[in-house]
Amino acid sequence: MRVLRGHRMTRWLLFFLTNTFFLVIIPSAMRNGDEKNENIDDLEAVIPEDVESGEDLEIEDTESLSKEKMDTLRKKLKSCEKEKMEHLEALQRTKADYLNSKKRLDEQFARDRERITESHVMELLPLADSFGAAMSDPTWQSADKTWRIGVEGIHAQLMSILKSYGVEAIDATGIPFDPNEHEAVSHEEGGDTVTGVLQKGYRMGDRVLRPARVAVGPKN
Repeated sequence: MRVLRGHRMTRWLLFFLTNTFFLVIIPSAMRNGDEKNENIDDLEAVIPEDVESGEDLEIEDTESLSKEKMDTLRKKLKSCEKEKMEHLEALQRTKADYLNSKKRLDEQFARDRERITESHVMELLPLADSFGAAMSDPTWQSADKTWRIGVEGIHAQLMSILKSYGVEAIDATGIPFDPNEHEAVSHEEGGDTVTGVLQKGYRMGDRVLRPARVAVGPKN
């Protein structure tokens, strides 16, 4: 009898536990699961949809930083280009000023050389006049031959020096009077022809150094 009662108690206990599991524990677990799902849904609802992942934020920060660097570099490049153009313009102005100054100095030096040469030549012209007067004297041919040849040689050297400076005598005798090259010392009425040369004139290039002093009268 005791064994039979024990078996009945065991079967009743198993029946109770089974009903309790299906009627209480499982529904409670299901409710808890639903609550967890609801909590997850609520959490997802709280998080904004436009929130990006950490990796996306890092990429965006890198791109933003790169853009800022590029903008900075562009500004620096533009500033450097402007500064380069300013220096280039200043260099061009300096070069132009230098070339203009050099041109003016070269022209000034050329004029100074011409004046110095002209002054030197003017100092030699009286010497040429003296040689010319001595050699045109009627007694010149009667002078000692050796002495005469020596003087004529010195005169030739002097004329060679004048020629090296581009100096030449002005042709006057027998041509019409030219006030640009001739200075009339005497003038006979009825003519404008150079009849005699009292002192030779000289020109250097196109410029008259000294006009010829001449006598003007009718053409013979």
